[in-house]
Amino acid sequence: MCQTNHGIDKLIKSTITLQKDTGIIMLKSLLTGFVTLLLSSITPTYAAHHEHGKTDPTVDNILIEEARINSVVPGMINSAGYMHINNNTARDLTLIQAKSNIAKRVELHEHVTTDGLMRMQKVDGITIPSKQSVMLKPGGYHIMFLGLQQPLNENDTAQITLLFSDGSTKSIMAVIKKPQTVIRQHNH
Repeated sequence: MCQTNHGIDKLIKSTITLQKDTGIIMLKSLLTGFVTLLLSSITPTYAAHHEHGKTDPTVDNILIEEARINSVVPGMINSAGYMHINNNTARDLTLIQAKSNIAKRVELHEHVTTDGLMRMQKVDGITIPSKQSVMLKPGGYHIMFLGLQQPLNENDTAQITLLFSDGSTKSIMAVIKKPQTVIRQHNH
């Protein structure tokens, strides 16, 4: 009887080992299948945007020039950014958002004059007509950096990512420069 119990114990142990090995094999197969599915869903999207070094054609047809952000003195928590945006595409584009890690919030703004008083207001977007350009400048459209998270020292650079209405994005480097001052001449 001892011989039979030993044989049954051996059979149970080999069955458990087989089930354990089968479970591991099944788990490996399941994981392999999941990874394959995941990669097959990502790869076409990646390939479509990165095939042979190609990029989104819209991005190539948006030219940003003279990108700058105002430098600030210690204690200032906000700044403004300006640039010249050229839309060389066949359709109107709207700049709908700007992002940067230099500030807690980044907003699109414009200056408006009401009853002789100039004030700033947030805008939902800045339209750049097809084959034309828009200048973001003091006294007009601009990008506000609110709640600065780092010093903005003259001649440093900061990255800004621009998001457009068609889903395209363009990352640029803006130079930190002293604010431009407008000198007004008073005639007496």
